Amino acid sequence: MINRLLLTLKVQTIRQKVFAYLAALGVMGGLSFAWVWGSSLHDRLGSAAGLSAMEQAVLILGVALWVGGAAWGMHRLVLRPMGMLKDFASSALLQEGVAGALAGRSDEFGDVARAVVGALKETSSSNEQLRTLAMTDSLTGLGNRNHFKDRLSRALEAGDENSNRVALVVLDLDNFKGINDMLGHEMGDELLRLVGHELQDNSRKTDTVARLSADEFALIVDPVERVETVVALAQRILEALSLPRVLGRTEVHPGVSIGITVFPHDGRDAETLMKNADLALYRAKAEGRGNIQLFRHELQLRAIERNAIERDLRIALQQEQFELYYQPKVDMQTGMVRGAEALLRWNHPERGLVPPDMFIPIAEQNGLIVDISRWVIRQACEQNRKWQDEGLPKISVAVNVSALDLRRRDLSDLIANTLIQSRLSPQFLEIEVTESMVMHDVEAVIGTLRRLRSLGVGIGIDDFGTGYSSLAYLKRFPVKCLKIDRSFIRDMTSDLDGQAIPRLVIDLARSLGVKVVAEGVETRLHLDLLRGMGCDEAQGYYFGRPMPADEFAVFLDRAQEGLIPDAKPVPLLENDGPALLEKPSVA
Repeated sequence: MINRLLLTLKVQTIRQKVFAYLAALGVMGGLSFAWVWGSSLHDRLGSAAGLSAMEQAVLILGVALWVGGAAWGMHRLVLRPMGMLKDFASSALLQEGVAGALAGRSDEFGDVARAVVGALKETSSSNEQLRTLAMTDSLTGLGNRNHFKDRLSRALEAGDENSNRVALVVLDLDNFKGINDMLGHEMGDELLRLVGHELQDNSRKTDTVARLSADEFALIVDPVERVETVVALAQRILEALSLPRVLGRTEVHPGVSIGITVFPHDGRDAETLMKNADLALYRAKAEGRGNIQLFRHELQLRAIERNAIERDLRIALQQEQFELYYQPKVDMQTGMVRGAEALLRWNHPERGLVPPDMFIPIAEQNGLIVDISRWVIRQACEQNRKWQDEGLPKISVAVNVSALDLRRRDLSDLIANTLIQSRLSPQFLEIEVTESMVMHDVEAVIGTLRRLRSLGVGIGIDDFGTGYSSLAYLKRFPVKCLKIDRSFIRDMTSDLDGQAIPRLVIDLARSLGVKVVAEGVETRLHLDLLRGMGCDEAQGYYFGRPMPADEFAVFLDRAQEGLIPDAKPVPLLENDGPALLEKPSVA
């Protein structure tokens, strides 16, 4: 506003100067005419023909000088300075020569030029600051996603022109959410700043470091002479970020997974390279986290396959292509079938029977697992009630739930309503969760499990010994049984050391007052060893494979005398009478 007012005042001053100049020229011209015509003005007033040749020449010269002077003055004082002012003021990039020539003038145009130059420089500085802010992550001070895309595009263009290779490294913290939930967002932000410093310290000056999202970072390694150099750089970052960190008063182990892709071998444009780096990162997490994966074209094929499975899963839910198989759990002392584990199978119209490890992880990631779990729980309860109505022995059926299910506060309500609708007593339903699953968001999980246990539903921890649970937390869980992972049962027959973990788990279960179930029992030797250790129940191919509901009903009917020849059958359940569930009050 001030600069505009200054410009207006200067233009008005210029106009006054031009008018004064023209007036001076008019006075000079009038005196010339008066001198020429003064002596015979009265005689020659009517005609110019009476003028002498000398007088005519002076008259013509005077008029020419007046017109030429006016034109020169107009150009010198107005047109030329304003043209130069327009040239540099309307240009985004000020021409130094033109700006210097105008700004060096001592007249009003010089003042205007200096004012305009100052205003433009001030605007240019403000715009530069805005561009810097738009390209910077406010938390870590690194470049943000916009900065990263811009630098990646430039690196690829330069790499294409110079035939150089460029590497894209994408990394993601493995346990950021848990740390954020446990210590709070301030400590989480502090961890992100530490990660940013580590990335800058372990990368080269020519590399670009950026923060793409919450806990996802990226590096552009440019140029790349050997891929091994990039892997070594990623390894240094992996080792640095795997070291324990102290946040506040708490020591944390963040960990990181890294994906790498290289231009031009893996792709020639930024979008393709970003997708490939994400695929490599996803593979690193799927391999157990805390590792580095280079992009391979097989990963792209897997991604296509994954998208196809995700699409078909939605159709499977609509068309009820799922089926439950049941594997028996046998009492080790009596040989009686005490229960069964419900195992999900997918009857795909083209792929055939799809095992759960191929589609359950995908369902957990896209949220379809919620609808699938609801179907499994309802189907297992209805099938168990149907067996009881047919007069078969009353057994419990165990259903696996996911981590996403456990975080739902309405899980206990869902199960209670399902039990009521299927007319099944809660003592005949068990919920199995994996050991690592219950250690995420522990307090919320404990609350959910306690509500389920208050209904009378049994709680079992599956694959016990393979996770990282704390015994301090374990005694707080309302657990009914622990299941020893099949990998420990398989190693029992190799040497005495292989028997140490099963024996330890059995002793731990006894001290906690819970039942122990061994998975993967496939031989008589497994059975005898576990019976000698005092294991309660066993599950495995030695007794029976997973079977469809109709086959399991026949199996259950034939197994009423027991499945272990030297074991003496006893009644299956102490409370063998029918028990209908009343509507429970769920906290």
